[in-house]
Amino acid sequence: MERTVTTRGVGQASGTPDAMKIGVAVAVRGRSVSDALAGTATGVRAVGEVARAFTTDERITSTGLNVWPAHDNDGRQSGYECRHQLSIYCVDLEKAGELVTALGDLGRVLIEGVQPVIADPSTLAVTARQRAWDDALSKAEELARLADASLGGVLTIAEEGQSHQPFEARDMLAAKQDSTSFEAGSQVVSASLTVSWSLG
Repeated sequence: MERTVTTRGVGQASGTPDAMKIGVAVAVRGRSVSDALAGTATGVRAVGEVARAFTTDERITSTGLNVWPAHDNDGRQSGYECRHQLSIYCVDLEKAGELVTALGDLGRVLIEGVQPVIADPSTLAVTARQRAWDDALSKAEELARLADASLGGVLTIAEEGQSHQPFEARDMLAAKQDSTSFEAGSQVVSASLTVSWSLG
């Protein structure tokens, strides 16, 4: 029976976010469902017009639409509320602050979240995989020595899903003249490899 050794290596690489994902919602109340939908549609068009000054059409995406009965303070139904959620991707972190401010000035628009991201993490992923490989190889060589054996050829390699850990920001929101600004901090890309070797 062939002897083998299997190890798991983990590697990370960090970089500075250079883009921003912004989650917004347009919420409108109306006397009827059609009124609420129409009001929301008007708000969504306004969001789109503002966002297109900072990004492109394909980076503006609807992510949800909900309608439910609205009630007054006494619990009586007073109409309907519609909520349309969108995700906006801005590839210029400096312009993202201006975009958030412009969206907030529209009214009826809720800023539900902002997430600094790295637009192209592929280079960091390559570095993270190399470090994961080095980690797995180092462990395998150590175990081979402990087993009084020599490390042979690679039998299998399995990569687990990559992960992007939340950024570590210094000051996420800061006042800057008349617009919101962002301190990007850093973001970590992680890779994990499980590798099996034969033992001689």
